[in-house]
Amino acid sequence: MGATGASKGEPRVIEKSSVTAKEMQRLLRQFDHAHSEKNKRPRKQRPWIRDIIAVLAPHPNGLSMSQLLAALWAMRGPALPMPEPFINTLQNRLSRYTAQSNMFWHKNPQPENNLFYSPGGKGSGTWALHRDKVADWLLHHGLNPK
Repeated sequence: MGATGASKGEPRVIEKSSVTAKEMQRLLRQFDHAHSEKNKRPRKQRPWIRDIIAVLAPHPNGLSMSQLLAALWAMRGPALPMPEPFINTLQNRLSRYTAQSNMFWHKNPQPENNLFYSPGGKGSGTWALHRDKVADWLLHHGLNPK
């Protein structure tokens, strides 16, 4: 199932608990296209949040922080900017988009921005997606899939 179509001007609706990894990949491709068209920025400047979503999407039970770091480093590669304090950048993005973090409540407290969670609980070092919230978030941020 997944996202359902809507007529022009109407928002698309995500059928809850039905977002598959394949559907998430489709939404990420559409996000990439919308992001590059909207911002006229090269792909190398894509947002970190997008790459974190892409890495976690095929893993419904989440990944350890070390697995997530390794996959992101490999994905971004030498052609894409990699900040020196890489772990700090990643932790910052995860904290801004999880209600399990105090930073979320100070910086980004809207429920629709609660994209990640730690399946083992705060401090467990494991991260996963709130799949339906991520799908809605991707659609909300400039997408109007046909």
